[in-house]
Amino acid sequence: MLLFAEGTRFTPAKHKASMEFARKRGLPELKRHLIPRTRGFIQCVQSLKGNFPVIYDVTVGFNTKEGVAPTLQNMLRGRKVMSEIYIRRIPLSEVPNDDEGASNYLHELYRQKDKLLDSYMRTGSFTQENDLPKHDSRPMPRRPYSLINMLLWAAFVLSQILRFYYNLVVSGSLLSLSFAVGIVICAYIGLYKMIALTKIEKGSEYGSTDTKKEE
Repeated sequence: MLLFAEGTRFTPAKHKASMEFARKRGLPELKRHLIPRTRGFIQCVQSLKGNFPVIYDVTVGFNTKEGVAPTLQNMLRGRKVMSEIYIRRIPLSEVPNDDEGASNYLHELYRQKDKLLDSYMRTGSFTQENDLPKHDSRPMPRRPYSLINMLLWAAFVLSQILRFYYNLVVSGSLLSLSFAVGIVICAYIGLYKMIALTKIEKGSEYGSTDTKKEE
């Protein structure tokens, strides 16, 4: 199970609203993250305890000096996207059982994550500018079987799509042809919208009002 406690993508506008929320609640401000939402984390911790021994905290940094920004458009164009990950294994026994304790624990965890990401953004190293544990990097090798698996599935799906359109065209039905064109247009619009979602700043307005009690 993956929990993204910030709840929305990081943008300058959302970060500003989140820090205003932090100041009103007396929470330490973060530089590279939004203030996390704690209710989901508390519920998960209370449900997982006794069933799972650990949780993993994952901090991801993207190397835009050797690659490009991780947008859907760049990925579809085959541009190189490079990421580095700092993973911490945390025993669930370390997380307090009570709501307030678990909430404070998550806020402290995000303060540490903020230090990790800030150091990475400034120096290219997660730990160069803080006192968090340093670990040797482990580059992930290329996996040809993953590429082969993707190509086989892509070939299978594409062949079925082409077969479907061929049958529509040879049928000679104007209604069928209109239906085929409609599908292409809808697919194009859907893809365009998906690409746009990686650029726009719409989304959750967490932290922008006092009516949301998500601390």
